[in-house]
Amino acid sequence: MADNITDAEERRILDDSLGGTVYLALFTVAPADDGAGGTEVSGNAYARQALTLGAAATVAGASTKKNTAEVVYPIPTGNWGTIVAAAAMTALTGGAMRWRVDLTPIAITAPVQPRFAIGDLSFGLS
Repeated sequence: MADNITDAEERRILDDSLGGTVYLALFTVAPADDGAGGTEVSGNAYARQALTLGAAATVAGASTKKNTAEVVYPIPTGNWGTIVAAAAMTALTGGAMRWRVDLTPIAITAPVQPRFAIGDLSFGLS
């Protein structure tokens, strides 16, 4: 099937669906595309963090929205496991999953403080 959506519409969808305040959740088992399943980290000082995203941009036919501020989690008081995915959520707890992204697996063990540098997180359409 051909890609029939314009770049401008891709940017609008990204900006609309990831506008306002969203929170970054970390997962040790990735959720499905419909947001079902998955295992979010819990305990050991884990808490979702606010996610600051810039305006969507299109480069080489791919529209993306990236974090424009570093995301820093609390220092774990115990092991969080191996993080394999992250998701933009509508609330600090509970809420709806807006977007998800697979990550290069990283083991989070105390006292390593998880962080994502500016531009590390990219949500996109192409």
